[in-house]
Amino acid sequence: GNGAASEPGDSRFTTLSWNARALSATIDSEDAASKVNLLCGVLCSHRPTVAAIFEVITCGSSLAARLKSFRPMRKRLRALAYEAVVLPGEGSGGRNAIVVAVDKRQARLLEFRRVDSRALGLRVAHKRETAERALVAMHGPTSSAGEIGAIRKFKRALGSAESWLKALGGGVLFGDLNYVPCAEWRASREPLNTADRALRTLARWGCACCHREGDLPPSDSHAIAGGDGGIREDRGWTRYATHDRVLGAATSRIDMAVAVGGAARWEEVDLILPVSSASHSS
Repeated sequence: GNGAASEPGDSRFTTLSWNARALSATIDSEDAASKVNLLCGVLCSHRPTVAAIFEVITCGSSLAARLKSFRPMRKRLRALAYEAVVLPGEGSGGRNAIVVAVDKRQARLLEFRRVDSRALGLRVAHKRETAERALVAMHGPTSSAGEIGAIRKFKRALGSAESWLKALGGGVLFGDLNYVPCAEWRASREPLNTADRALRTLARWGCACCHREGDLPPSDSHAIAGGDGGIREDRGWTRYATHDRVLGAATSRIDMAVAVGGAARWEEVDLILPVSSASHSS
């Protein structure tokens, strides 16, 4: 999990994102129950204002059926005082749904809408703030998962998210983006592709190692919470190789929160490695 906050102290507005790796929203298996129990434990201990869960499966041949399959998960989150909404997965398999949960003790969900096929836009009012917050929870498509046209789809979604946030006066884009603004953010150090470059431009990331003529200068209103997280000191990684649910070597820093316009200053406050007591799995 990756967490970001906009203000220091107890009144801060916080987000949390987690790729649950094919979590069935119906909670109809031991694996799904274990993941939901883990999620509920993190929500209770950290109480993020807004949590986004990616790679949720909402099954059904119709939109109504996929929404119905979400009811068991919504019920579990409601018991923790979280209002949960879903952007259903596409196709009868319903894979890659996005679930967002808002802590009703801290905030009120004013609006949610589909910004792109893998991006859910939110307007949230925090009880201790006068201004509304605009957020986009996003799961970047990737060719490594076999998705055709992933780079093109990501660039389209990134542009849609930026436009939606700026139309509301700025906000934050957060989640499992699957791309990086610097080659050092992947353990493989593979060169940046055009999707990475698009993220780099949005975030105004200016590392010298990947500099190219035309890079936009740094901006206070466009920034990645936590910067590189200290990956050169082997900190700040958000993704790890796993085998049989056993945590392996760090592979990338592809989960992040990016401020897009607006006056709020976001910082990274925590990196949570989900582990089960039995297998210590990511």
